[in-house]
Amino acid sequence: MGVPRAGSAGRATLAGCLALLLLATTAGCRRSRPKPAPSGGTATVGLTVTASQPAYRVGEQVNLRLKLVNNRDAECRLSRVPAGAVTVLALTRDGAPVAPAIGAAASYRDFTAYLIENLVPVPPRGSVELTLGSDPQSPVGAALTTSASDGRGGATVTWWPVDQAGTYRLVVGYLRAPLPGVPADACAATAEQGTVEFEVRGG
Repeated sequence: MGVPRAGSAGRATLAGCLALLLLATTAGCRRSRPKPAPSGGTATVGLTVTASQPAYRVGEQVNLRLKLVNNRDAECRLSRVPAGAVTVLALTRDGAPVAPAIGAAASYRDFTAYLIENLVPVPPRGSVELTLGSDPQSPVGAALTTSASDGRGGATVTWWPVDQAGTYRLVVGYLRAPLPGVPADACAATAEQGTVEFEVRGG
């Protein structure tokens, strides 16, 4: 496994975290059976997000459940893991913006290949569910983690802190970058945004 690199004080604490990240992102994924066709005016890919519970204790893992729905009349491929596809558009705590930390990590395996392996065919009106969980041992403390391919086999990692008490509001999107050998389709991104609120309580 390569040597991870993170900015500022997180440089020394990142070692070993990426493998845990890659394992954690696969938890909770499942595909559902197709449902009746939605009404007109829907996005190509529907996106909803919910928290596994309304409140968490400081240090407790935050688990968010995302559901992607293929609203097209044709099969397409969606990711069954958050890595390389789920993006955080905004995070606030008690109404104030929360700034992320960004780092880079070299993986023990090809990260792009990992993303391709986790694309699954989804029929019309079918769906994929996945879990985005916080990492309590990230370089910035407990944080929701997103990642994207850096084009060299590794990943660019972004940590969104959820380590302090308060009411959080998270807005996420789905955007899968082009992958080698994967044909382009309309399900690579959605115009819909998923919004969820949860509380982190101290003590």
